[in-house]
Amino acid sequence: MPRFPIRSLFSVFLLGMPAPLHAQQPERYTLDDDAVAIYNLVGAVRVEPGNGAVAVQVTRAGADAARLRVVQGEIDGRSTLRVMYPADRIRAVAGKPGSSSTLRVREDGTFGDRGDDGDWGKHGRHGDWNEGRKVTIASEDGFDARADLVVRVPRGHRVAVYLASGSVAVTNVEGDIRIDTHQAEVTANGVKGALTIDVGSGSVRATQIDGDLSVDTGSGSVEVSRARGTSLSIDTGSGDVTGTDLEAGDLSV
Repeated sequence: MPRFPIRSLFSVFLLGMPAPLHAQQPERYTLDDDAVAIYNLVGAVRVEPGNGAVAVQVTRAGADAARLRVVQGEIDGRSTLRVMYPADRIRAVAGKPGSSSTLRVREDGTFGDRGDDGDWGKHGRHGDWNEGRKVTIASEDGFDARADLVVRVPRGHRVAVYLASGSVAVTNVEGDIRIDTHQAEVTANGVKGALTIDVGSGSVRATQIDGDLSVDTGSGSVEVSRARGTSLSIDTGSGDVTGTDLEAGDLSV
């Protein structure tokens, strides 16, 4: 009877196994427009400098990752990328045991867009937060999928990122950037141009900002340092505000 080393048999077994859905290959998309909006319910988002058109790298994760759909198209004058979740209850990336939050998601995958903040409001959805189906994002159970995004922004572009749950990090980008989250931590460093951060719940940290800055949180601490601009506004419903080395013609806290 022929003998085979145990290690060789184990290697053959691994080669015969299908690739798990938990580790998906990144997908790449291009949005060739000066004004761009990106919508994703759950995941980590990194916004970085880029060249040419706005480029988005999408990496799916979770047992149900294959059921996510990525859709592109123009909505309200902006080129959009939307990650579609076919469920009304979605598992959060992280959170306290037993915690959950809800929001309304339209059939086209968009949400938020209050439309009450100047030029960005031209692309808003008339401020109707009650439009769309109710989606719950829970810490312990639900549709097990998320999309982690890397958004590369060329100089001078206008990009809005809408995220329900997860985290956002903006680094060394020059343009007009809006970050709108339901429940997420947001960090920004080395941003040049207008930066608007609107967070329902979560902390915000912004440093080395060269341009107008607006931070609005429902709850969560806000920390701003080394900011230079014509206007600096910080508004929080609940949470500490810390500012160091700030220069602004119009300062509102």
